[in-house]
Amino acid sequence: MSKTNTKKRGYKIFIEGELINLCVPSKEAIELDEWTNWFNEPSRLQYTTHGIFPNTKESQESFYQKIVNQELIALLICRKDTNEAFGTVSLSNIDYRTSSAEFAINIGRPKLSLNPGFDSLEAMALITEHGFDEVGLNRLYMGQDFPGLTRWNKFSELIGWKAEGFTKETSIRGLRKSKTVISSILSKDFYKIKEVRGSLWGSKKTIEAFQEKQPKLSFAEKIELSLKDIEAEHFKFLEDV
Repeated sequence: MSKTNTKKRGYKIFIEGELINLCVPSKEAIELDEWTNWFNEPSRLQYTTHGIFPNTKESQESFYQKIVNQELIALLICRKDTNEAFGTVSLSNIDYRTSSAEFAINIGRPKLSLNPGFDSLEAMALITEHGFDEVGLNRLYMGQDFPGLTRWNKFSELIGWKAEGFTKETSIRGLRKSKTVISSILSKDFYKIKEVRGSLWGSKKTIEAFQEKQPKLSFAEKIELSLKDIEAEHFKFLEDV
């Protein structure tokens, strides 16, 4: 980024956080913070559906228009000091019949993150809270490559997200085929945590304290280990002649 673009951004803060702010997307972000190019680094996007086709300014403006049209909720993840945008967080596929939505996050300029990992987790916590408290949803869900994103899946447990199970060979990149772990958080579990912490995030110190008590293996890893044994035993009958 050129030095002329380092002045504090004027993006409107939508949700204020401890480590980061979630700001209202604008066309200025496409120009000032190279929003378009966040999706043009295939090596960094291996566990996503991005970086396969080149992303252009026109396609980024088209996505921005979907936000304007309220087809999804997407917010810029911004630094507290300069308000520079370095990622996006979103709720899409909002279904009021099932009271659910799909969560997604992308850190486009990781070098700008002052608290790697924790900045992303707080962004996730803030939009999760928004989905329940403001939108009135009951279930948020996401799919992640397994085992590629095991560390992030385990990290999300610290704010109440839980693995539900797997779909086989659904995370595909080139010739690589992996499982997808489906995780979710229900409103009833969210409000239990909120009652204890005051908010889903609480604080960085709160998250670190729970991190020290967290089991070594993630819930997803435990599910996978158990399912292997259960599946092998259950379908043994198919091997009999």
